[in-house]
Formats: sequence, structure tokens, C-alpha cells
Amino acid sequence: MALRRADGAEMHFECAGFTELFAMSDGWVEARSISGLFVLRADEGHERLYMLPQPAGQMEQRADARL
Repeated sequence: MALRRADGAEMHFECAGFTELFAMSDGWVEARSISGLFVLRADEGHERLYMLPQPAGQMEQRADARL
């Protein structure tokens, strides 16, 4: 995932395969993939990607739903 600023600066986060992105609030983005649910903090100087915990079995249900 790449975060690109208006001035052209980029930050890259090691995670691939995102299927959906949702704005949560100023500076926060939810990112969904078949491997998990993530939240990106995009505030300048505080950029970070967090993987959120999921209930057991939920990821398998997501993978099955995509087949």
C-alpha cells in the first residue's frame, strides 16, 4: 500500500491484496483484504498501518465468500 501526499512524497506499507478502502475519519482509513482487516493512520508524522484482531474463523468465511 502506498500513501501519497499532495507534495508527491510517498510512504509504502508492506501489505498487499487490498480489496476495499473506507474513510473512517480525518486521518484514518480502513483497508480490507482477504488476509485481514487493517487501519491506516495517515496523519503526517504519525503514519502507521495496524492489523486489527478478528474473531476466530472470520477470515476463513471471507475467503469462502470470495470463491
